[in-house]
Amino acid sequence: MIPHVEIKRVPFTSAFKLAAIGFCFSLIPFATLMGCFALFGFHTVTWNSEPVVGLKGLLASPFIGLFVALFFSLIVGTMLAVGLWIYSFFEPLRIRLPIASIIADEPANDDTPPAAS
Repeated sequence: MIPHVEIKRVPFTSAFKLAAIGFCFSLIPFATLMGCFALFGFHTVTWNSEPVVGLKGLLASPFIGLFVALFFSLIVGTMLAVGLWIYSFFEPLRIRLPIASIIADEPANDDTPPAAS
């Protein structure tokens, strides 16, 4: 059985972070691939309705991908955060995590002094 975690409320920053990570790690490589096609003369990269080809297209494509990813993250992250906030009024969110252990964000509070150097 996979253990699950119950979350009462997802912070807005976590929703934005999930959206941004998902969009950045998918749209920037895709835009770079389209930039590789633009390097060979295909009209796959456009700016102001003008095709950008050659080395300029290859260099511009990751930045265009970053811009598009951040724009989508802003819109989708907002919708995701509001949707999860509304959902939290009805019941907690249950997530299955196939991991061996859960690591706490805070370090253990032990009273051992630091080693002398």
